[in-house]
Amino acid sequence: MAAIAGLLFYGGFLLEHASYAVGGADGSGYARIARSLLNGNLVQRVTELDQFNLPDEMLRSFIPLAYTPGPGARTMTPFYPVGLPLHMAAGALIAGWDYGPYLVGPLAALMSLVLIYLIGLELGLSRGFSLAGAMLLGAGATFIFMALWPMSDIVATCWALAAIWASLRSAKRDAWALLAGAAFGMAFLVRPINLLLLLPILLSLRLKPRTLLYFVLGGLPLAAIFFGYNWSAYGHPLHTGYAAIGLYREVTTAGFTVRFQHYFYWLTMTMSPLLPLGWLGVAAVRSVHWRIRAILIAWFGPFLLFYSCYTFYDTWWYTRFLLPGYPAIILGALLTASNLVERLKTATGERYPVWGSRVVLGLMLVVALGFELHYVKLFDVSSTGRV
Repeated sequence: MAAIAGLLFYGGFLLEHASYAVGGADGSGYARIARSLLNGNLVQRVTELDQFNLPDEMLRSFIPLAYTPGPGARTMTPFYPVGLPLHMAAGALIAGWDYGPYLVGPLAALMSLVLIYLIGLELGLSRGFSLAGAMLLGAGATFIFMALWPMSDIVATCWALAAIWASLRSAKRDAWALLAGAAFGMAFLVRPINLLLLLPILLSLRLKPRTLLYFVLGGLPLAAIFFGYNWSAYGHPLHTGYAAIGLYREVTTAGFTVRFQHYFYWLTMTMSPLLPLGWLGVAAVRSVHWRIRAILIAWFGPFLLFYSCYTFYDTWWYTRFLLPGYPAIILGALLTASNLVERLKTATGERYPVWGSRVVLGLMLVVALGFELHYVKLFDVSSTGRV
């Protein structure tokens, strides 16, 4: 009951402080695409050229943020992925444009806390340690900051968690792989680089033909949306918006070390050194099944390596790119701490106090939450809605 009350309080906090307007390139772009989806005019004619009798060479002067020249003459088309606009369009249909699109982030954040708790149980953590995982994820400055904006990061994190959880559940019943495939497909639609989740998902699934078939079947409807969107927006099912604007040119190994150090520094500051180090340490914890260790390393590691090659990085909140992998850091650290408790039990035998695990967990929470809440206050992340 206390956990449920805490979740409701946290949800109220997010709803109170959320931004109920769009601003900047991403938020306004996603909202505009959502409106285009509902209006059925994904590819739009740039009417200013006709209105002022201007040549085609002036096309880019009248294209708003989030758009690029379209497949036809004197047209424009969006280049952002369709996943978040679909969520925002659904929100607008349910709750109207004044509130619907802006509820997506806070609701996805709440669902993320539930999912990391459930994944912790699947990985063998106790309820106390699993609940601690939800607390550590929800208290992070980056997580709160992005939950308050109409942005894709928290939605991408939520679907990543759903995909991993359903994949782990498929060990008990093959049908869960259907949900895993659908969640992975949605995570990909929201942010295509979530393709990196495929390795930890495959490590979580039972590699049986029937399970893999269910996984593929679950993802097929989302694949159809992906190809259909590309066809409508770019005139070819395999063309994407990011390719259209040449975003691949921003991925380079030059400066890898600088960006890696930047991300590692802000991870240790905003999460405390205990969590990244605990995540690394889980690889050496032999009492944890090798597959679980592999899942946790393969879940976050590729995100860190990829974005260390991405040229946009130069402020603390660019750690938002890593959010879909954040749960792996937290769960890995908790598994390491849980193993420490078991070692203490083995070493002390009957002398080990019953409350010993609570002491270890309590100390970990004090340190980690201390770091997290310090940076929540320092960056004043709850002021987002007032900006």
